Amino acid sequence: MAPSSHHRCLWIDRGWSAPPQPGAKQLIQIIGVKGAGKTSHLKHWQAQTGGPYCYYPPGWDRVKLPVVSPIAGPIHQRIAYWDEADRIPTPVLVAALLTAAQTSHTIIVGTHKDLSYAQGYFILKRDLSKSSPCPALR
Repeated sequence: MAPSSHHRCLWIDRGWSAPPQPGAKQLIQIIGVKGAGKTSHLKHWQAQTGGPYCYYPPGWDRVKLPVVSPIAGPIHQRIAYWDEADRIPTPVLVAALLTAAQTSHTIIVGTHKDLSYAQGYFILKRDLSKSSPCPALR
């Protein structure tokens, strides 16, 4: 049989498969060590909700403003995914979070470090690292 041009990924439901609501003015962090499945989880949710995805590599490429959905767009599109967010320089991260909070975006970050110092910019915060039944998300 010829390989399919459309590959499906195996997704193991760990109880956190329902994506967060766009436009909820919240910061959600998925914290874990390398290989824990943070990127897979971000991309799984993004496939369901849409919204921009931005990866932050090490080095100078990380000095860029994180992407958010268009401000003029409807509230159901106000969601963005920032992977390796702990690499974003603090002044850039704070500026991006202020913009996201002012426009009622839901921001989901994959990170190796707790970014809860930034929670003051949002009304709500859901930190999966403390409440997750899955050790990979702790």
